[in-house]
Amino acid sequence: MGAVFGPSFTYHRQWLSDDGKDWCLEFKAEIEGDNKSVVEGVDLVKLNDEGKIVDFRVLARPPNAVEALKNAMMRRVPGPMAR
Repeated sequence: MGAVFGPSFTYHRQWLSDDGKDWCLEFKAEIEGDNKSVVEGVDLVKLNDEGKIVDFRVLARPPNAVEALKNAMMRRVPGPMAR
């Protein structure tokens, strides 16, 4: 992801549950490509009792920026893996 976002990726805010096992991290980044797009979203992270990640979800918007992100990432995936 760092190759896609470069230095533009930043976290802005975070929310943590009282027990520290659930996190919500808000981010923003520019997607390089034909048209520069800005993607905003949150990472939702859940930890188990040992502190290991058991669930990681990324929610992002707007749809055109998500599509640009997908295309930028797919250009970096070797052909056989993309299929």
